[in-house]
Amino acid sequence: MLTPYLSNPLEIMHKMEREAHRAFHQRHIVHKADHFYNFCITALSMKDSILNYLCKNIPPEQQPYYDEWNNQPCLVAVKEIANTAKHMFLTAVNKKTKMKEIKAPKTKKVIPSSTCVVNCYEDDQGNFYNEYDKDFPDYKVVLGSGEELGLHEFTKTVMDYWRNYLSHSGIEYKKQDQEVYFCETL
Repeated sequence: MLTPYLSNPLEIMHKMEREAHRAFHQRHIVHKADHFYNFCITALSMKDSILNYLCKNIPPEQQPYYDEWNNQPCLVAVKEIANTAKHMFLTAVNKKTKMKEIKAPKTKKVIPSSTCVVNCYEDDQGNFYNEYDKDFPDYKVVLGSGEELGLHEFTKTVMDYWRNYLSHSGIEYKKQDQEVYFCETL
């Protein structure tokens, strides 16, 4: 194995949560995009992790899973964002010619935007303060249906789907250690 710890779906889920946290809280729009791409790549890798965990190793066994996942607009967006980040465009095999062709994504776009956040602080005397930031950098994902989701709502929808999926697949979800989740790097 080439990864030091990503050996099962729960570890992938925890990495996805950390990437979502970093993406949302990052103020610099370029760094925010980096974390968002990493979130999408991690979320896409959940499929392989689950198939491996369930010992679904050949395409006929895998197809029903892909059929279900391809009916989830946010998972389609994750797949398209991750693959375009890696390959610059999407391809599909033409069933008639058996040749790869560029295909248009179902996801309409990902655009810079802003959102309102409330930063809560406590001083040394125990007094609480709220600071409103009405122009916090964000991204908006426009799904194939035209529905627009901010970064937080999009990543939450994807994570909620996978947490539920793990539970229904017999994989117990356990919250990760808060020291790992909130770890800040210098």
